[in-house]
Amino acid sequence: MRSFRRGPTSCTTGACAARSAGAFPLAARARWPPTSTLLRAQAVDRHPPPPHPASPRCSNTGALATVDVGTALGVIYHAHKAGKGIHVWVDETRPRLQGAKLTAWELMRGGVPMHLIVDSASGHLMQRGRVQLVLFGADRVAANGDVANKVGTYKVCVVARENSVPAFACVPTSTVDLDCASGEAIHIEERSADEVTTIDGVLVAPAGVPVYNPAFDVTPFKYLTGIITEEGICYPPFDVSLREAKLKAEKRRAAEWQAKLAAIIGAGQ
Repeated sequence: MRSFRRGPTSCTTGACAARSAGAFPLAARARWPPTSTLLRAQAVDRHPPPPHPASPRCSNTGALATVDVGTALGVIYHAHKAGKGIHVWVDETRPRLQGAKLTAWELMRGGVPMHLIVDSASGHLMQRGRVQLVLFGADRVAANGDVANKVGTYKVCVVARENSVPAFACVPTSTVDLDCASGEAIHIEERSADEVTTIDGVLVAPAGVPVYNPAFDVTPFKYLTGIITEEGICYPPFDVSLREAKLKAEKRRAAEWQAKLAAIIGAGQ
């Protein structure tokens, strides 16, 4: 079985990555059931939300943080527009609250059914069978498929595996670093203690409390079902499929630029 599947559309990395990546894995599935997605991104739910629902962990993966329709949010938008009947659990994403402030706003604006949840509620939802899919963006992907993303992603993916919930990273191929052998080589930024001890300038912890605030964590590739790119879905072995996707994207972009250049030259003659 091939470890790489070509997406149905071709577009430039970044601006249109989500259009091809999103349409291929989710919206194009003819029998994709009404579902609840966890967005750590984001999650999908097959059941109607309870009166007081909860949702998962999420750094922003939409147009506000990227371009066009975004990465993981692009997948959600395509599935929603295709009438797949999805519902999204959006985690608040402490400490910066990107999920609460950004992702929730984008989904509401797009008319996508969703509920905002506290970060720690995602495990409960998965245990109760309320999540059928976990989606998240990434800041960097190593050659072996290890993924660096907003801190808390690793925990969500481990719990997803425990509860047999598939987890996908959604990234443009430009995020894949073939020179980075594994996640062990990815530097994890430590951010200001104020992000943890205050919310909107209001102190919520004892003054002077020691704080450890890593901005990211690394999810080992073994916890991922696949990695969605603008070239299609990459499956294990990731060291093969990611390299193939990266090379295909580079060749496609080179051909596109050659075509544009030829058009410009032709118009000037």
